[in-house]
Amino acid sequence: MSNQQLRFSKAVVSTFAPIALPRPFFDSTGGPFDCVPMEGWVQLFDEDGLCGQAPCSPQFQEVILPLIMTGAKKTYDEWYHQVYWKLRNRGFSSEAIVDFGKFDLALNDILAKRAGLPLHRFWGAERDWVHVYGSAGGTGLTDAELESEITSLVQEGYSVIKMKIATNFGTEVERDVRRIAMVRKLVGEKIQIAIDANQCWDAQTACRFAERVAEYDIAWFEEPVHAWNFGELGKLTKICPIPVSMGESMRTQYMFEEYAKLGVSHLQPVPSSMGGIREWFRIRDIAKEYGLRFSSGGLSQITGAYIATASEDAMVEYLTPIMKSFVALMKLAPEARDGKFYLPSEPGLPVDPDWNLLEREGLLRKKEYFYSK
Repeated sequence: MSNQQLRFSKAVVSTFAPIALPRPFFDSTGGPFDCVPMEGWVQLFDEDGLCGQAPCSPQFQEVILPLIMTGAKKTYDEWYHQVYWKLRNRGFSSEAIVDFGKFDLALNDILAKRAGLPLHRFWGAERDWVHVYGSAGGTGLTDAELESEITSLVQEGYSVIKMKIATNFGTEVERDVRRIAMVRKLVGEKIQIAIDANQCWDAQTACRFAERVAEYDIAWFEEPVHAWNFGELGKLTKICPIPVSMGESMRTQYMFEEYAKLGVSHLQPVPSSMGGIREWFRIRDIAKEYGLRFSSGGLSQITGAYIATASEDAMVEYLTPIMKSFVALMKLAPEARDGKFYLPSEPGLPVDPDWNLLEREGLLRKKEYFYSK
């Protein structure tokens, strides 16, 4: 990626207080999710004072900083190789590897800023926008609340909308079917609807549900079975009348080719959960090689930079009930308009926290400073 050498001179790790959502969010197997999934933020400074940033976990300072705040000067490839393999025994799907991914993102932020390029352009993107699908419709909403939320997504210009199903661990099927019918009637025929079961069912149960709702022209059926149950997934893709999507729970590239071989139609890696940007890039390429639909969610405004490097029909998932609260705390973020994100032209990461706002709102719990040896 770059032959330039970097030495890390300083790191600042900020820990956030819980960032409350306006309303708790539920899916089939989880909830209430009542806070933005962002616990902290790291700022890494090179020897020239240039800052690379990324969200991080509270463990980042224990897992990553001892490996990089050494005074050593290395190229990007050398840093990547050293830190990645130092974490081997923690497991390649571990939280430590996710922290490595955050380090990799901050490192790329520095390199993009050195190049004077927005991150997506530094990665080779040829456009400054990405398609976005609106994701909402939690299982905890009343019918009236669901109607209001979906109507807002239509008004905001999203041509694809995803809603949660499998209410209460899949025990309220009639309610789910009725609500899908309601949403289809509400949005009309031109807007695509996707459904997400959050890994709730086995193959037969998922297929029976799919057969009941296929008449509503469902774009994809997301995580209908356990992410690691390849046996059930293989059964389902052979009989399901709706395209199956998977990938949000995986953290390495290697599982995605297996998904493709099993007949999954849509790959959905989450950049903020991956062990580095190379993992995500490889999954993007697997989707292209197999001719599969491709999208990514997570911290949507950051994800936009990744998706800009994929084909134009690739999409960012914008989980609006949660991520709008994240955007509200950023002084820099992509503009959401007419079903797209328009990425900023500033060098580096497409988001930047509003530190003054975070302090005023009492959301900045502490800042810790670390210096190179």
